[in-house]
Amino acid sequence: MEIKHTMDPAGVMEGIFYRMFHDLFHSEGARRHLGFRLIHFFTDHQGMPGWYLWLDGQPGAYQFALVDNGFCRQQEASIPLPIKGRFVVRYFPGDTEETFNSMSVYEQMVRVSALFDQTGTPTAQARQTMHPSHFTIGHINARTSVERDILEMECRAPNRWLTIRTDGLSLATEDGESYEAVAPGGTDRNFPGWGLCFFLFDRLVSAFCLVHKQKPILCATAKAEGYHFIIDADNNTITQRSEQIEDLLLLTTIPIDQQKQVVKRATQDIISYGQHIQAYLQLLNPSHWQIVQDPHNHYNEWVNHQWWHISNLECRDDTPSTHCCYCDH
Repeated sequence: MEIKHTMDPAGVMEGIFYRMFHDLFHSEGARRHLGFRLIHFFTDHQGMPGWYLWLDGQPGAYQFALVDNGFCRQQEASIPLPIKGRFVVRYFPGDTEETFNSMSVYEQMVRVSALFDQTGTPTAQARQTMHPSHFTIGHINARTSVERDILEMECRAPNRWLTIRTDGLSLATEDGESYEAVAPGGTDRNFPGWGLCFFLFDRLVSAFCLVHKQKPILCATAKAEGYHFIIDADNNTITQRSEQIEDLLLLTTIPIDQQKQVVKRATQDIISYGQHIQAYLQLLNPSHWQIVQDPHNHYNEWVNHQWWHISNLECRDDTPSTHCCYCDH
């Protein structure tokens, strides 16, 4: 039996992240501690929300944008999370950054063109016309309850985005002369995925834990064999399994309501919920997976121990924040 929902899933997702960003950027101490430098909110041509984010430790800019939303099928899990959203994560490096040269030839051309403004992010027009694969480093899937009191976030990305051009790529100069941009069989794109995507995901999880004074219910990680892409002279793309590429996943579930009954309900249901997550991971046919409830008993390189402690942090706000901008960009 299908459950009919009347709420707007895109609006729910926007509200959850808007509230977190709003509280974070209005606490100067919290913002500084987590290394969030600047934020700009925008909506795309379909009205879907997104944010540009600048973080300490990364010279470029991130784009975190909702690209899909809806309702999950009725779940048998003890903690039902029927409302879902899928966010694309893009990274726009500066032209002097090391990762700039690992982008495809077309990405490099777009990045230094007039399609980007002085902030190092695409113009509103460019967001509509830019190829959806450009600058993409991964995705973050989010699921929440009808009460919007629990948030499950799942980071998915390959360790590298690898594209090979079998016939090479030739382009023309401003004078009309042809030159070989990529040799036949050469690599056109070898862009980092997981490292850059996890860098943002880690700070998002930390921010939710700090703002809502909570800690994760559990975390889960998995990895499976990934894919690289082969493009021919007609720009036909073939997806091929690759031993060089790993598809990586990190999932964490956090209470986002400070009511004690939320945490109590989640704790009571943790065994069956963990079984539900285990079944979900096994659908991915992973080469390795792990569920972590207590990071002190189970080491995992992608599970940050500080997620369990950051809720105790008291941030001093000596000066008002001037790093928050929620106008359209």
